Amino acid sequence: MHSKALSHRHLPLQRHVFLDLAFAKSALDSVLTTTPSGKDAGIMTTENGHSLIEAMASLLIGGIILATALPGLGSLREKNQQTQTANQLTGALHYARNTAVLKRATVTLCPGTEQCLATQRWDKHVLLFIDHNQDGKLDHTDELLQRVELANNYSWYWSNFRQRPYLQFAANGRTRALNGTFSLCRDKVSTRQIVINVTGRMRAQAHQTPLPCR
Repeated sequence: MHSKALSHRHLPLQRHVFLDLAFAKSALDSVLTTTPSGKDAGIMTTENGHSLIEAMASLLIGGIILATALPGLGSLREKNQQTQTANQLTGALHYARNTAVLKRATVTLCPGTEQCLATQRWDKHVLLFIDHNQDGKLDHTDELLQRVELANNYSWYWSNFRQRPYLQFAANGRTRALNGTFSLCRDKVSTRQIVINVTGRMRAQAHQTPLPCR
């Protein structure tokens, strides 16, 4: 008996859940095989013909399944939100680069709602504009292309070669020596990044082990 108990503790989580459900079903089946008689039988039966024990059994099994599934559903939802947030910024980066090539102009991306903020942490909004004087600031002579609203509860940390708070694409699609990495941050950790090389090409990558965010 002692060795069986030890081996049971080392079973995977899925095996534990299966054994728990099997045990619950076996116990409930033994209860359901006992048929009440007389006055008790009338009390134990509902209007739909199902006994109260059967109803309680359904609730118990449903509760076990729900309790087992909820952590997995929460993790899946978090991953989907991260994917959507990463796709949002990736789409904005592609749009900025393509516009720079098509219009033969410098396109700048920076954090901010009305003006560019001097921070490498991007949250809430990102501005995309044609930067005529290439100074990384939205001036009255520049042409605003988009104002992107970022997802709540997330931010991006922009670490680049020149340590600038903005990103620029030149008319040839290159990054004007602003190659670097966007790290998706939440609760001071990052599990996803968007890497941009000096030619302006980008790739997304995910980490099994969360990395610290600045």
